[in-house]
Formats: sequence, structure tokens, C-alpha cells
Amino acid sequence: MGKTLLHRKDSIVITSIEIISELGVQGLTSKEIAKREKISEGTLFSHFKNMNEIISDVLKYHSELDASIVETVEAKNLSPTEAITLFASIYAENYENYPESSCLIDISGMLLQYEELTKQAEETINNRIAYFKSLIEKAQKCGEINSLIDSQILIDIVVGSFLMIVHRWRKSKYTFKFKQQIIITLKVFLDSFKGC
Repeated sequence: MGKTLLHRKDSIVITSIEIISELGVQGLTSKEIAKREKISEGTLFSHFKNMNEIISDVLKYHSELDASIVETVEAKNLSPTEAITLFASIYAENYENYPESSCLIDISGMLLQYEELTKQAEETINNRIAYFKSLIEKAQKCGEINSLIDSQILIDIVVGSFLMIVHRWRKSKYTFKFKQQIIITLKVFLDSFKGC
């Protein structure tokens, strides 16, 4: 028996992420998705109106992951630096478990010709960074991180480091322990900018 409607849509989203990871957004075509899903393009478009809707659901998948991670971190009632570490750890673990999804880290640059999709991607990225910035600022207020340094500079350092590690990891075909590298880098950051 074939996949149910919900499972088929989820499967198409996962397949789309894998294609974006391998071929980039420009390689994401209805023909390629249909081939990998072993369905016709007509069947594909019985689940989605068009390719933009597929990409939108890929972005929604990433956004829902973010919301779930924030909810998990908030439920733990941790100190700000513990929350920062847990936030980064869960992200890293998710990428380690599903490396292809790391292609979504900076997808907005690939979607510039699609205004609505670019907005959706940027909203997800901005929400993630805003949450992380709120954790940094809480850590500064309670003295866990040096409050004399602008929080935006600290965000740029952490996010820039994270993006470079993702880039190196993808380029190496996932040959090193991603989560371990993220946690070590974060520890260096937290130790270097410890509050006075």
C-alpha cells in the first residue's frame, strides 16, 4: 500500500532537503523529486500546488525544528550560559543526526529570486538569532558573560564560528564530529568572554 497523504508530504519535504543538500536549490526540480520519490510529477503536484510550496514546507520544517529546540531549552529553566550550551548542543545533534539539513542554515541567499520564500527563510534565521541574542544578553545581565562587549559583536562571533564549522563539515563530507567541534568552540567562546 502507498504512503498516506501526510507521510507522502513529509517524505517529499525530506527528499527535497536531500536534493538541496546535494544539488542546491537550482537542482530542486519536480522531475528530480518525482524520480527519487518514485512517483509521477502529477502525483507530486497533487500534494503541492507548485515548487514554491514545496520549498515553503522545507522552510517550515526548519522553523518548526527551531521552535521545538527553544521550547526544550526554556522548559529546562537553566542559567543563561547553560541554556546557550544546550541550545547549541541540540542544534549540533540534530545536524549530526541529519547532516543534509545543514544545507538549510543559510538558504536565504539561495532564494533571492523568490521574495516570499526569502522573507520566510530570513524570518526563521532572524528568530533563531534573536533568541540566541536574548540568551547572551541574559548571561551579560547576570555576569556570566562580559557585559562591556556589545551583544551583537558576541552574536557575530558565535554565529560566524558556527557557520564556518558547518561549511567545513559539509566540505569534508561530514568526516569530523560536528557536535564535539561546536561544543568545544562554544566553550572557548564562553571562557574567553566570561563575566568580570
